[in-house]
Amino acid sequence: LVGGKIKVALEAAASGADSAKVADLTKEALDASKEINANDKVDIARSRANNKLKAAKKHASDGSVKEAEAELQEAAKMFAALKGLI
Repeated sequence: LVGGKIKVALEAAASGADSAKVADLTKEALDASKEINANDKVDIARSRANNKLKAAKKHASDGSVKEAEAELQEAAKMFAALKGLI
């Protein structure tokens, strides 16, 4: 679920969507990530991945879509790695 929302935000950033749209899509991914909670180890990893999403949202809000895209790519990798911890 979170990975899909990050993918949508990444596609929007890559296609040249405006920064507000990228920020909104990133916020949706952040909200969806709150559903992930298996144990302390997973929660710590999720929190670190959320920090990347927050950074992406901030970059997008500031109009820096390229930086937001880089943060989203890193967050996607981190959320994919969570599957191995669950």
